Amino acid sequence: MRKNDFDFIKEKFDYCEKDLPVGLETKHIEYKILTDRKHKTIKFRQKKNYKPLLSAAACFILVLGIVCTAALMHMNSDKASTFTDYDELNTMVAPLDKTISTGGRGGPLKTHKYIQTDGVENADVIKSDGEYIYYAVWTELNDNSVYIYKSGENDNAPLAVINDLCPDETEEGDLYDVNCIFVYHNRLVVNISKRNYSLSEKCGRDLSTTITKIYDITDKSSPLLISKFEQSGEYMSAKMIGSILYVSTNYNLSDNNVLPWIKQGSETVYASPEDIARFENAQVAQYAVISAYDVEAEENAEQLKAVLGGDADIKCTKDSIYITEYPQYTSEGELVQNDDRKIIKLDLKKMEFLYADREEIKQLSADVEINRYEAFTGVVYDIGDMFLCIGEDLNTVNNEIILYDENMVEIDSMLLDSMQLLSLNLFMNGDTGEFVLPVYSADSEQRNYGIAVFRINNSKIEMTNSLFNDELMINGNHHFIMIGDEFYCVGEDEKLYSFNYR
Repeated sequence: MRKNDFDFIKEKFDYCEKDLPVGLETKHIEYKILTDRKHKTIKFRQKKNYKPLLSAAACFILVLGIVCTAALMHMNSDKASTFTDYDELNTMVAPLDKTISTGGRGGPLKTHKYIQTDGVENADVIKSDGEYIYYAVWTELNDNSVYIYKSGENDNAPLAVINDLCPDETEEGDLYDVNCIFVYHNRLVVNISKRNYSLSEKCGRDLSTTITKIYDITDKSSPLLISKFEQSGEYMSAKMIGSILYVSTNYNLSDNNVLPWIKQGSETVYASPEDIARFENAQVAQYAVISAYDVEAEENAEQLKAVLGGDADIKCTKDSIYITEYPQYTSEGELVQNDDRKIIKLDLKKMEFLYADREEIKQLSADVEINRYEAFTGVVYDIGDMFLCIGEDLNTVNNEIILYDENMVEIDSMLLDSMQLLSLNLFMNGDTGEFVLPVYSADSEQRNYGIAVFRINNSKIEMTNSLFNDELMINGNHHFIMIGDEFYCVGEDEKLYSFNYR
């Protein structure tokens, strides 16, 4: 790799969020075990475990995993249909299935290629403004907090803790989970899920809502809540473009609740029918609901938007939001294939719904074929004129770094013999050309957490350093961030640990 490539790569690698499969949510499992009776099954989307950013030296990425090749043959730039009035909307919604189909949303393990999108910031649970680090964590039932740390100081205790994210008094069965955060200038955005499984099951539909709180963090030691709103539906995704926050939720309708809504204080505003697009072949009464809020001006940036039959696991560029159809499953949990699938996009400049064309979807597609073992899964990163794959052989549990040329032809690889990856995130220092991976090593007595540092030299992978801290304990969330030459992670004791690898 040429040395002058790294400045270019650093700009392209500003932020990164990977979307890896997660296991079943522990609170949901616990609820099912403790209630010794048969229940009507309702589809609940599992909470995403947002992985760390690739910091100031890493790339922002975008994965459109649900898009299949067949969908590309049916795209056009025509306007998507919206509703003219409430009666038309109600007529179409009335016959739809009001219970979300059951079945997992997983699939065969695939290797994905991360694609950077300029101007769009993804959600995460750990963020940095270059001087301070912000970390959101769920620790136990309804105990959600955001920690603020000062980077580069010897004292690694938090400077401030926001622990009033959930109300002091809640209804029986209410569960709150902090999903993600954003930092924009002197604003801290926190997204929280509110759910009640027993009440949802009683009503026969998901009653989840999403709460967004915005804090003034001009004084980092004393954050001040300045705004909040609640949105109908289960949290699925959030993006920021400049000062505009986009929150997307999946909203499961009932006969008495047809319109999605957003609530601020005592005022509830419902989406207008003309702001609701639709998939013509929608089978379930499911909305993808999208709000737009200006965190700097502290006001709604646009009218509430929604797509009937859409999936709120949105993909985004700085100009458009892309919405796929909500996936349908058989009673056996198999994904129903739809060869006539279309993808709706919300044009953020004109705020109108269109159908995405083939070229747009092709640019967002993230599936990539690599010549590896059948049980190999990983992530491919574009590093300029080459590609790096960080992956794992699930049969042998061997972790591997693979280097490809611009045509995806393998030119080098390296096994991590004495280490295991903590995540498939790749961090990069554009100033030094070094790559950093969070890893651990283990012996018969204990597990040590740390980092592995390598570089690409003459198309070869060279391990240059590894650092471990025997005092560091990491929970299952594995949240990391890198600022310059310092690599940070938060331990189980909520203290900030750092590694200087220079």
